[in-house]
Amino acid sequence: MKMKRITFSLLLGILLTAIIAAPVLAGYYASLTVTEANGNAYSQVGLIEDVDVTYLADNGYISPTGLDTRVTSGGTAIPHLMVDDSILFSTALAAYETSNLQFTTENTVLSAFDIVVGDGGYVTVSDHANLELGNDFEIEFDGYIDTSSADDLLAKTGAFTLVSTGTGDVLATIYRPTDIDNTDAGTVFDLHSGDDTMAGIRVNVMPAGLIEQVSFYLQKYGNPTGTAYARARRVSDDGLVGTFGSIDVSTLTTSWVYYDFTDGVTIPSNQDVRILIEYDGGGSNDRIELRRDDNGGVANSQFTKYNGVTWTDYADDDCCIKVQYSNDVELTATVSSGEAKITVNNDGSNLKLYVDDVEEDSATSAGAIDTANDLVIANIPYYDYYTHTISSTLRITYQPDSIISGTTLPNEESPGTYDGTITWGSNPGGVTVTLGGLISDEQLLPAGSGADFPEPQDIAGPSGQPGMTADVAALTTNPLYPVVSMISDTTSLPVGIVWVMGATFILALLFVWMIGDQQMMHQMFIGLAGGGWVAFCWHLGIYPFWVIFIYAVLAIAIVVGERSPTIS
Repeated sequence: MKMKRITFSLLLGILLTAIIAAPVLAGYYASLTVTEANGNAYSQVGLIEDVDVTYLADNGYISPTGLDTRVTSGGTAIPHLMVDDSILFSTALAAYETSNLQFTTENTVLSAFDIVVGDGGYVTVSDHANLELGNDFEIEFDGYIDTSSADDLLAKTGAFTLVSTGTGDVLATIYRPTDIDNTDAGTVFDLHSGDDTMAGIRVNVMPAGLIEQVSFYLQKYGNPTGTAYARARRVSDDGLVGTFGSIDVSTLTTSWVYYDFTDGVTIPSNQDVRILIEYDGGGSNDRIELRRDDNGGVANSQFTKYNGVTWTDYADDDCCIKVQYSNDVELTATVSSGEAKITVNNDGSNLKLYVDDVEEDSATSAGAIDTANDLVIANIPYYDYYTHTISSTLRITYQPDSIISGTTLPNEESPGTYDGTITWGSNPGGVTVTLGGLISDEQLLPAGSGADFPEPQDIAGPSGQPGMTADVAALTTNPLYPVVSMISDTTSLPVGIVWVMGATFILALLFVWMIGDQQMMHQMFIGLAGGGWVAFCWHLGIYPFWVIFIYAVLAIAIVVGERSPTIS
């Protein structure tokens, strides 16, 4: 009989623990109401609501990552992102519509959030040499595109853009570098054997790209013979980058003429380059001549010449020259408004545009130029992810798998490196978002206001119940708090849950003691002690009010049950 009583006591203690701790494991939901009052319709729009998400995570209402949360419409999950001080989500919204959504917790854990930055928001990626698109890159994202609206999707100003045209298309553009067109003809400079044999323009950090044509302003003096060449050479080692063409110098005239050299040369990467006319024939009386610009008319460049031994660069002068890059490369794909996967790939020879893994357009391309501008991942309602690959090395994956802190969008591929910076958007004019009180399986929690989330009540919050004047934060003054804090830090359990579990463990011990004692008077004293403990925990905000009633019923049942005769 004693063994049966002890077994019953243990089972009852476990049952009590499960009953009282149940609110800790309960899911929560709250109404999320969106109202449009200005008569504007949105196929999708990113919205934001201020919420103390950090409090929710710290106190066990959501998981530490927030990935157990959902925003739903008609029971179907919609894209959302949890931030330390807000919830962002994307939804369709009709003119003058009130849309009733729900925020829920304790769902199956997501693998990642969507990237939702709010209407007008965007992500900035700081310029870095390892992220330059160049000759070999692939960028890819999956997200919602409204192709009826003209919007930037991705942009590195001066190098690359991907836009929605507003007419049902997506347009990818690689921009050519700026042409050099310097026709300010100053001092005459001559080339011939035994003296200077190469001259032209030195361009510091010439951008990568295909130069289709160069034109030198030339004439002959006397009767030179032989061949002159128009060439590009690296400043670093004088190595030949390419030859634009050649000319029989005897065909030059004795008056000044622009001569075009039209064999294209690709500058493979941003580097210092000299573009030269080279002639090592003739002599001082039979030579070719070109013109300097004495006013320094081209930015980041100077007139340069070579005498067979050393180079001389003239800091204040330039060359009279024209440099023409290839035209911008544009690719177009028709895309229906909605979620789509967009991929732009460049292998150094061809630029290709894919939609949902289907190649839609391609063109010959030498690659995007290197600019000092940041990459901007511009505003669309949401992105599922963004990836950035350079020379077959994946540099960036933006697909957040935890609550966002501040404005940093972590690079999941290499945390702390190439993180994005979010500029948060705002709700469109006439659109209001209201989050109601959290509802658990046990009770309704009152709605908060502004940036304050509804104060939790059934786990550790005091609001709305007479006599409850403390919450989890106030419990830090309790003598037991150091132990609670240590357990929380060791187990990663939220502090509020540790308080509930600890209080329930003590209560379970009292029940076991009550059942095991043979004297009714002792059982009654233990019952009163337990009742006082429950009331004390309720007052501190550890237990909700209804635990008092459960305790009273169980205590009375134990006393009555222990004093009832046993039928053998």
